[in-house]
Amino acid sequence: MNTPRRAYRTDLSDARWSLIEPMLSAWRAQRAGLGIAKIQHDLREIVNAILYVNRTGIAWEYLPHDYPPYKTVHGYFALWEKEGVTEAIHDALRGKVRRAAGRSAEPTAAILDAQTVKTSGNVPEQSQGIDAGKRIKGRKRHVATDVLGLLFVVLVTAASVQDTTGGRVVVEQVARAYPTVAVAWVDSGYKQSVYRSETRSWAMTCGFVRRTSDGRYHATGHDPLHRLPDSSAGIPDDHPGGARGSRQRGRGARAAASSRGPASPGTAGRPGTSRSGGARGLVAAAAAGAVGGVPRHAGHAVALAP
Repeated sequence: MNTPRRAYRTDLSDARWSLIEPMLSAWRAQRAGLGIAKIQHDLREIVNAILYVNRTGIAWEYLPHDYPPYKTVHGYFALWEKEGVTEAIHDALRGKVRRAAGRSAEPTAAILDAQTVKTSGNVPEQSQGIDAGKRIKGRKRHVATDVLGLLFVVLVTAASVQDTTGGRVVVEQVARAYPTVAVAWVDSGYKQSVYRSETRSWAMTCGFVRRTSDGRYHATGHDPLHRLPDSSAGIPDDHPGGARGSRQRGRGARAAASSRGPASPGTAGRPGTSRSGGARGLVAAAAAGAVGGVPRHAGHAVALAP
C-alpha cells in the first residue's frame, strides 16, 4: 500500500514488500479470526518503521512522527518475535534465495565459525569477557550458515567462552532445526563440538576447513570453499545497529524482523542464542529481493546487535 509521506531510504520497495506481505497478512487474518481486536495500522508501514530503527540505531521513542506511533511499532515487532513470525519470514526468504541460486530450499550443509569483537565501555560487564587467544575484551559471536552464507543460527556470548562450548550449542540448534543438514564444515576450534554431536542421534558429520597460502579455504576431501561465514555479518563495526555494543537501546531496538530477534548478549556461563539470528534477517534477505539474485551473506546482518 502506497503512503502519502515522503519515502525514507530504508523503506521496502514494492517488489520486496510483495515477498513478505502474504505472511504478515495471514498472521493478521489469523488474529482477527481469534477475535483479537487491535487498531488496524498499515503492516507495510509497521515493517518500514522497524527497518528504520534497525538501520539508524535510534531508540524507539525517537521514531519519526510520520510512521505509526512508536509503541505500536514496537508492539508489533515484539509480537512477531514472540510468535515466530519473523523467524518464519527469514526461513522463507532464505529458501527463495537458495532456489534462485539453483539449490534446494532445504539446506544439506552448514558452515560454522566465530569471531571476537571489542565492546565499548558502557556495555554491561557481565556480558563481556576476554578472549585469551586474541587478547580482546568483548563478545564473541558463533555463526552457522549454509554454503551461500545465509544464516541458520547465531549465538552471542562473552568473548571468554571457548569455541568448543559455543559451537556445541550452535551445532545442537542446527541439528534440531535443520534435520536435512548432513555435514558441518568447521575449523579446528569447533572440532570437539561437532565430534560430540556425532555421538548423539543426529545424522551429521563434520568436514574440516583450512586456509591456504592463496587465501582460499579448502575443505578436506572436497572442492575448495571460497569463504567461511563472514562473522562480521557484512556490516561494519560502526554501523548504528552495530557490533561494539556502543548503544544501549533497550530490548526492542534490536529491531527489524527475521527470527527471534538478535541474540541476547548472554554471559560467560549462559550464552544468548537465537535460531536464524534475529532482527536484521528480514532486512538482509528482503533487501536482496530474494528472487533477483544471491546476495553476499544475506541474512547475516543479525549477528551484530548487542
